[in-house]
Parts: sequence; C-alpha cells; structure tokens
Amino acid sequence: MTLATSWRRRLGALVASVPLVAALGMSFGAAEAQAHTGDLTGVAVCQADGSYKAPVKLTTANVPAGNSGSTMWKLGTPSFQGTPTSAAGMDRGPVASVGNTTVTLGTLTFPGTTTGSPWVYAYTSWTPDGFARGSDNQITGMDGTCIPDNPGPRTVIGTVQKGTASCTTHEVEQFRVDTVIPQVWSATAKAYIDDPDKSHWTTVRVDLPSRPMTADEVKACPVPDVKQCVTTVGFPTDAVVYADVHTAADSPVDNVITSGPFTVNTQISVSVPTTNYKFTVIRIVAKDGTVLKTQQVTSTTACNTVIPDNPGPRTVIGTVQKGTASCTTHEVEQFRVDTVIPQVWSATAKAYIDDPDKSHWTTVRVDLPSRPMTADEVKACPVDVPPNPGPKTVVGNWQKIEGSGDCVTTYSVWEQQGTWSVPQIWSNGAYVNDPNTAHWTLVKVDKRSRPMTVAELKACPTSSDSDRGIDATPGLEGAAHNWVAILTPSGIVLLVGLLAIWTTLVLRRRRQPMEEEI
Repeated sequence: MTLATSWRRRLGALVASVPLVAALGMSFGAAEAQAHTGDLTGVAVCQADGSYKAPVKLTTANVPAGNSGSTMWKLGTPSFQGTPTSAAGMDRGPVASVGNTTVTLGTLTFPGTTTGSPWVYAYTSWTPDGFARGSDNQITGMDGTCIPDNPGPRTVIGTVQKGTASCTTHEVEQFRVDTVIPQVWSATAKAYIDDPDKSHWTTVRVDLPSRPMTADEVKACPVPDVKQCVTTVGFPTDAVVYADVHTAADSPVDNVITSGPFTVNTQISVSVPTTNYKFTVIRIVAKDGTVLKTQQVTSTTACNTVIPDNPGPRTVIGTVQKGTASCTTHEVEQFRVDTVIPQVWSATAKAYIDDPDKSHWTTVRVDLPSRPMTADEVKACPVDVPPNPGPKTVVGNWQKIEGSGDCVTTYSVWEQQGTWSVPQIWSNGAYVNDPNTAHWTLVKVDKRSRPMTVAELKACPTSSDSDRGIDATPGLEGAAHNWVAILTPSGIVLLVGLLAIWTTLVLRRRRQPMEEEI
C-alpha cells in the first residue's frame, strides 16, 4: 500500500460525502494524480544456496520534469507501522532517481525457512520543487520452502582388489568398486544427506593399473618339467663343445656351448633354447677342427623336453614412501622404489632363480597418486610469509673503551658506539633480528669523550707523586706542579673546605679585639 493509494481512498470518501465539493468542480482525485507518487515492490526468489533474495524497487510517477529524487528506506517487520511521513529511522540509502523511473533501492536476503511478508518503507524527497512522499509495501514470495540445489551423488571410494594374475606376464590386474549414493534433503538436519533407501545406491567398477606379481605369487605359478641332454668327455682334451640345433624345418644351427680344457669324465649339459628347436647331435671338436667325439640325440631322448623361456626379471614391490608435501594444495606426493631382479636358470633347482650377482639388480621409482595431508601435516605448514623487508639498522649502546681513562690531565674516558646492518629472519609470524651476530655487518663506529664518574675517579692510581709525574722539588716551580696535581675533583673539594676553615678563623680573630675595646 502506498501513501498515494491511501489518500485516494480517503479523498474518494470525502468527495462522496460532500456533494458541495463536486458541485464546486473541485476534483481531489484529479489533483492527486498530478502529485508525485512512489510505489514499492519486492518479490523474493529462492536461490541455489537455499536463501531468498528480494530486490526492492521504487517506481516514481507524476514527477515534474527537471526534478531529482533522493530516497531513504528500511526493512520492517510483518506488522504494518504506518506510511512514513519523514526519513526518520530510515537506515538505508540514499538512492538517487531522476523524473519518472524505476530504481532498485537494494536487495534483501532472507533464510530459506522464512515465512510471511515483512514490510518495507521508503521516503522520497524531490528537488528543486521540495515535494516529499512516503511509500510502503510487503515482500512477497516466501513460504519457507527454499532449499539449496542438490550437490549431486556422493561417491565412496572402494578398496583396491586383486584381479586376474598372469603367469605369462607376471602381472596382476587390480580394480576397485566405488559406491554412488544419491543425496536427499533432510528437513531435520537442514542439509543434504545420504539417501536412506539403499536400493537407490549404485556401484561402479573402476579398473586400475596392473601391478607386478609378488615373489610368493610367482612361486605359485606352475613350472614345466625341465630335462637336459648330457654327454661325458672320456678323455682329456682342449676342445670346444657344439650342439647341432635344428628347427622343425631341419635347418642346422651350430651353437657353442662351452670350451675346454676338460678333465676326464667331465659332464657337459646342453639345453634347447626354445620349444621350437631340438638337438640332433652333440659334438666335441678340437681347436684344429677335428671332431673328437659325437653323441647322437634321437627324438626319443630327454632332449625333446626343453627349459622354459626366461620369464624376465622379477620385480619386488617397494613400500609406499612420502614425497614432497604441498602447503598450497594440501596434498602429499607418494612413490615407491621397486627392485628389478634378473632371473637365471638353476640346474640344481631346475627353475629360474634370482640372479645372485646383485650388481645386476636395478631399482625403479614408481610415482603414485598424491594423498591429502593429515591434520598434523596441515598444522606443520608455515603461514604465508611476506617478502623480507631487508636488513635493519641497529645502533648499539655507548661502551667504555677499556684503558682510555686520563687520570692526569683531562680526567675523562673515551666511549665508542657501533652501528650494525642486521639481517631479518622469519620467526613466530614476524620478521626479527637474526640472532646469529656472525651474520651482522658493522657499518660504522662513533667515538666520544666524557668526564669520569666518581667511581672512575676513585679507581685512578694513588701512587707517589713522582710516579704520577708530580715534581716534589721544593720551590715555586715544584709548588706549581703540585697545585696542578691537586686540581682534581676530589682535590678541589678539599681545597674549598680548607678555605672555609681559614675564613672562619680570620673572622673570629677580628671579633676578639673589638670585644675587648667594648
């Protein structure tokens, strides 16, 4: 309701009750239409954050050209306080307007649980004609049901699980099962919570990078039966052993197995490198090319069963280690150091084993996903450190230069004062002087002379006159030197005392003759 509206109602009733006014042709409704008016509106709208926002607008009309308005306004309660007749108590504004227009006085924010329609009041003054008008209206649109937008489902990360293990690649698949939980609004908690109906929950399988098998997992893999072809050298010779290896196409390949010299009855083992090859003949050949011994290998011998292919190096998974911690992102890098161990065939174990020569082992750093900082790690982060202001000039205290006292002539001592350039370091939330004075730089040293204190005068040497440079020889010259020596602060005090005693004695002698005459 505006003041203009209430006036129109009152004037309408007055015109209806006083026919004389109509008879005289005085139309108060027409006159009111020509006066300035100001209508307030405010409609609250629910926001994504769960609050109401209500822009308060003022529409002015019937304002003569060339007039500018200034409006003060305030928010009231759901109870009507009356149309303002002045700007008293208005705590918002001023808001300027020109002529007939609509201006936004401001935007009010209310909790999403707000119900009812609070009143707003405004008072506008126009210049230069000096007209003023009060306005009022209620904020509408708030029923207390405004809640924030749903943030979307919450995902609970599942634990890493072991998948299929491959004895060929010696790797193990990994995955996890995450749970996706819809969010619903709780009027009690006034917040979004997990949907209590678990039938709405869903799961998602997330495949992760494979990992190398552990040593125990490798041991669990089946090992093929391994046999070897064996020949015995029955005589000493400096020879070379060859194995005639053939493929399925019977194309011979001479492979040098080992070389002598051999001793009597030395046992030599020869293995087929892959399943696609087989032995036909083992030959022992002298260095001059003479075949010293041959051994036929038939398809019925054990040489048709072969040593399996080398499975490749075994990787020992290292423990997860902490890397660099970032106080900016509040995350900690993680990594592990895996050990890669080559595999060698053991004829005794009839299996591939770790290479006993550890110099062949290598390490590999594996970077892992970062993790959030713990609460203690966050607390250990330094506060934001402002730029270093640079060295500070520090002026020291005046200090006495030992041995500089003059107990003979000036009865003074020398003092010195240092000026230092002191680096600044960050400590407990502020820059302070570097406590390590070794880092300080001496800029200058000032010196000055001052009179001795009483304590310093007393500390002057009291040796014999001759030791202090005083001439003890009788006579005027010697006496002059003695007077100079006496003119110390303590000597002056003594001399003044003696003069006072002498003056007192003289005055007493002068009084005695005068008293006798009387």
